Amino acid sequence: MDHFSALNYLVIAATEGGNTMGSCQCGFSTDPEKNCNGTHNVVKAVKADIAQKLEANGFGEAAEFIKTN
Repeated sequence: MDHFSALNYLVIAATEGGNTMGSCQCGFSTDPEKNCNGTHNVVKAVKADIAQKLEANGFGEAAEFIKTN
C-alpha cells in the first residue's frame, strides 16, 4: 500500500466511522474513540521508507533506530 492510498483509507475510515478493528493497541489511532483504524499501517510504511533512505545514504545506525523504535 503506498502512502497516498494508506492516508486515503484513514480519511475515509475517520469520516465514515464504523470502519474500525477494535481497540487500538499501538497508540497511533486517529479515531476519536481510540479504535483501531489502520493508522499503524501508515506509520509502518513511512518508517520503512525513512529507514531505507537513511541506510542508502550511509546512516545504518539511524536506520536501525527507526526500524526498532
